[in-house]
Amino acid sequence: MANKDEVLKELSTFFKEHGFNEKGEIWYIRKDNIYLLCKYQEGYALHGFYLNIGYFFSDYSEKESLLEIPPKDCDWTISFRLHEILFNELHFDGAFDFDLPEDEYRKVMEQFKSCFESRILPYLLSKMNYESFLDFPCGFEECLPPCYKFSKNDFEHYVKKTIAEQSGKKYVFDGFNKQRSKKTSKTIKENKKIDNDARRKMGKQYGFKQASYCNWIVKEKYFFYVQYNQYPYFDNVEFYVKPCYFDDILLDEINIWEKKCSLGDRAIVVSAPSFLLSRTDLPPQKSEDFSAESRESVWLGIFMKAQQLIDVFLSKNHDVDSFAFESSGLSSDDNDLASMLQMLNHQQYEEVIALATSLVEKGKKGYLSWLRTDENGAVKSKSLYDYVIEYSRSKA
Repeated sequence: MANKDEVLKELSTFFKEHGFNEKGEIWYIRKDNIYLLCKYQEGYALHGFYLNIGYFFSDYSEKESLLEIPPKDCDWTISFRLHEILFNELHFDGAFDFDLPEDEYRKVMEQFKSCFESRILPYLLSKMNYESFLDFPCGFEECLPPCYKFSKNDFEHYVKKTIAEQSGKKYVFDGFNKQRSKKTSKTIKENKKIDNDARRKMGKQYGFKQASYCNWIVKEKYFFYVQYNQYPYFDNVEFYVKPCYFDDILLDEINIWEKKCSLGDRAIVVSAPSFLLSRTDLPPQKSEDFSAESRESVWLGIFMKAQQLIDVFLSKNHDVDSFAFESSGLSSDDNDLASMLQMLNHQQYEEVIALATSLVEKGKKGYLSWLRTDENGAVKSKSLYDYVIEYSRSKA
């Protein structure tokens, strides 16, 4: 079984051989004012680690004088997980799992090294020039700059200004100043409160309760919820539904998480498997456009649509025991788990044991591993499917 010290030593050797400098658990390459960075991140959802990759423009940071070089990943200009650009190359779920059998773990690491060396690193290095970011996000669609650092519009101006200066031309761009940054921070905080108050108020009108970033309601043994990314990040709101027995089986009968969950907890903690029925895209909202009236109008429209979807769904799926999910909207792990939960609901224990056993033999651990912790907070070695197998055998 791999461990952190061994991995850091192996990664350090690998990255240094490919021209990276090292500081702590960050490896980086610098070209003028652009840094290409890679960081080891301890796994929270599993016993293992992730690799974060990103770029940092040292002359485009409102906190430049306060930053250490290389900066922490929370201060990178652009950041993303390795698997967000490597999934089709490596075919794994984004994490390096220490609990994999040694031969499988070595296979994943060798895949990573070979692909990173031959294809990914050349691609990332090719982006270390301002022209590559002229048409942002230039291939990093899921890795947009955090809005609390700068706006996309400002970033485009910054890139155009730099390119112009490199060719001896003039381009007007004021950049950041501390006073503006403080004002922006205060405005964001105020707008978050306005948005939360509006969402809570409009949700209550339709019977929804609020739990952090989710609004939820239970009807006819189904759990419906609206999920969003809070301002200033959100550009969409998603609407989900799942049978209540999914969580009842996972949390009450199988007891993968050894404490009692409220319905509010379930909206946040057990969000998969869930079934996407609708996605409402919202137009970008600038801070000066925020007011209680405008946000209430937006959220009223969202909850009205959610209620319409609930009514249509219940008219077609009145009997929760005969509900059949649409697997096309689920990831592979969620699809497997949803299949098992439906079979458990129908007491098809032998079928569940066969499916779960085949997944364990393939080294699968399943979703929600971070819920399975011991009294010290350490992740238990058993996979989710081990719990399912034990439960099914006790019932068969």
